[in-house]
Amino acid sequence: MKFKKFANSALLFAFIFISASVLISLWLGYLWRNSIFIFVVSAIASYLIYRKFHFDLAVKPRIFALSILMFALCIYSVFLITPFYSASIDSGQITITRLLAEKIPLTYAPYSDVAFSYYVAYHSFVKLFSDLLPIIPDYLWYAFIGAIIAAVELLAIYLFAREFFRSEHAGEIAAILFISTRIVFQNFFWGMHPMILGMAFALLAAYMYLKRSRLAYLFFPIAIASHLASALIAVIFILALLLRTGLKEAGRKLSQFVFSALPAIPSLAVPIMVYIANSLALPKAQNAISLQLLVEALRFVPLWIGIIASAAFVIALVLIFTNRKKFLDANAKFLLKLFIFSIIIYSIIALGIVLKEAHSKFISLIVIIAVVFAAGVLAKSKIAQNRYFKIALLTICLASFFSSSLIMELQKGEEKISYSGYQFAREFYNFDPTLEKTLFLTKDSLAQAMYSNKIPFDVYAYFPRDTFGAFGETQTLQDKAWRIMMINKNKQDYIIENKCIECINDLVKEESIKYVVIEKGYAFDSPYYAEAGIQWEIAFAYGNFVVYDMQK
Repeated sequence: MKFKKFANSALLFAFIFISASVLISLWLGYLWRNSIFIFVVSAIASYLIYRKFHFDLAVKPRIFALSILMFALCIYSVFLITPFYSASIDSGQITITRLLAEKIPLTYAPYSDVAFSYYVAYHSFVKLFSDLLPIIPDYLWYAFIGAIIAAVELLAIYLFAREFFRSEHAGEIAAILFISTRIVFQNFFWGMHPMILGMAFALLAAYMYLKRSRLAYLFFPIAIASHLASALIAVIFILALLLRTGLKEAGRKLSQFVFSALPAIPSLAVPIMVYIANSLALPKAQNAISLQLLVEALRFVPLWIGIIASAAFVIALVLIFTNRKKFLDANAKFLLKLFIFSIIIYSIIALGIVLKEAHSKFISLIVIIAVVFAAGVLAKSKIAQNRYFKIALLTICLASFFSSSLIMELQKGEEKISYSGYQFAREFYNFDPTLEKTLFLTKDSLAQAMYSNKIPFDVYAYFPRDTFGAFGETQTLQDKAWRIMMINKNKQDYIIENKCIECINDLVKEESIKYVVIEKGYAFDSPYYAEAGIQWEIAFAYGNFVVYDMQK
C-alpha cells in the first residue's frame, strides 16, 4: 500500500513538473534559458504546487503495468530494430531541439536564415535533459522522453474514462483499447511527440476539470502550447465538457480556462500568425470540395483508430441498439454526439476548407472519443467486467500491434535513413563532430546531416519525405531567406541530375563548403573522382560513402 501511494504521488508530481518546466522554459526562453536553472526552479515550483493541490490519483498497479507496456512498445524499436537511433523521425525535430541554446531562436541559423516559427514546448522539455546529461545523444533523449509521454497519454485516457463514467472498468478497458490504436504510434515514430504531449495534457486537463481540481488550469496551457492541432482539440474537448453544465456555468469556467491559456502564448502566437498569413496568401484551390476526396479521407478513420478499437466501437453501437436503456446513458450519448461533431470537423479540414492538411493531426480527437465511448459502453456488460475478458482483449491488442504492417514499416524507417546511412553518419561525426557546412550528394542527406551534426547545403532536400525544419508552405515566412533556400535546393538538384563536377567546385568556392559527401550509385556511379583528374582531398571513406575535405 505504501508503494502504491508513493507511485501515485510521484505520478502527480511528474505531471506537475512537466507542466511547470515547459511553461518556465517558454517564458524564459526568449530572454535567457539555462537548463540547470530551469530544472531547479521547476522542481521547487512543482513541489509547492503539489503540496497545495495534491490528491490520490488512485491508479492501480495493473494500469501502471499497462503504461510501462506502452513505453516499451514505443521504445523497443530504438534498441532492437534500429539500434540506438530513430529511423522514422523527421530530422527537423532534432534540429529544432538543438537550436534551443541560450534563447529560443528567431531563425534556423546556422542551418538557414529561414524564420523560426515552430512549437517548442516539447523540445524545451527534452532540451533540459539533453543539456543535463549530454553523454546521451539528443535524438535518443527525444525518443526516450517521447515514449514516456506516450505512456502518460495512456494513463491520462484511463483517468479521464474512469472519472467520466465513474467506472474503474471503463478506465481499464479504455487503457487497453488505446494500445490497439494507430495514431499514437504513428505520431511517435514520425517524431510528432509534440502532438502526443498535447493530447496527454488535454486529457489530464479534462480529468482535473471533472475532479474539480485547479490543476486543470496548469495542464490546459501545455495542450495549447504543444501544437496548433492539440490546441484546437483541447479547446473543443474542454468547451464540450463545459457546455454540459449550462451556459452560465460554462461561461464562468471558460473565462478561467482562457486566462490559464495565456502562458502558452510564447509557443503558439508566432506559428499561428505565420500560418494565417501564409494561408491567406496561398491561391485558393479549385474544386476543393469533392465526394471522392471526402470518402478517401473518411476511409482512413478506422485505420487510424485501429482495427480492434474500431471493432469495439461498432460492438458498443450494437449493444446500444439491442438495449438502449442499459447502455446509452447521458455520458455515452454526449460522447456519441461529440464523435459525430468531430467527424464533421475532420471532414471540413480534410477537404481543405480550413486548416489545410491538418486532418492527420485532428484525427487524434476522434480516436480518443471512440476509445472512451467504446470503453464506457462495454464496461456496462458483465462479460467485459471479467478479468479474463480484459486479459484476452489485451492479448488481441498486442497481436494487432505486432501484426500491423504500418507499424512495422514505421519502426524500420527505411524511408528516412537506412542502417548503413546511419552508420556512415555516426562515423562522420566521430571523424569530425564540429558543425561544418557540407554538400551531401546522398539519398538520405538530411538524416545523415542530423546524425553527423553537419549543416547541409540543401536543407529542403526531398521535402516532405524528410524535413530539416518546419519549412512547409504554411509553416514559415516565405521571405528572402525562404527563396534562397529554394535556390539552394535547385542548385543541388541540378548537380545530381547532371552529374556536374564543375558545379560542385564553383559551389564550394561560393558557399565556403567544408565537406562534400558522395554516395556511390546515387548521384554518381562511383564516389572516387581523383582517378578522373579531380584532385579532391579524401577525408575518409565508409561503405558506399566518401567524404572529401574541400578546404585542404
